Amino acid sequence: MQFHRVGLLVLCFGMKTVTYAQNTSRATPEERARKQTTTMREVLVLTDEQEQKVAEINLRYARKNEGVANNGGGRMAKMNAVKANRNRKNGEMKEVLTPDQYEKYLELQEQNAARMRQQRMQ
Repeated sequence: MQFHRVGLLVLCFGMKTVTYAQNTSRATPEERARKQTTTMREVLVLTDEQEQKVAEINLRYARKNEGVANNGGGRMAKMNAVKANRNRKNGEMKEVLTPDQYEKYLELQEQNAARMRQQRMQ
């Protein structure tokens, strides 16, 4: 009887671990770019033309950053590469967005960074 309880406990713990691992899997670059574009469309009120250009930019940099994440190298090198990509992406966004939209875009970026910092602390 004791063996059955232990087995049941191990089974439940194992299922919970598998479920957690499935729920925390990374989104694909395409999924991340799509989500970014949708958020930007809603918050920045993009025109159709802007949305198309923003979607292309988001996808290109989501793929670049995926390559950085999967590439060998130290943490600091990866952080520097992502930062360089973000700076280039911001330059491209500045060409597509109006000045007001760009300011909101930068604010949105800062809010996302603050949220991620908060999540890391938990």
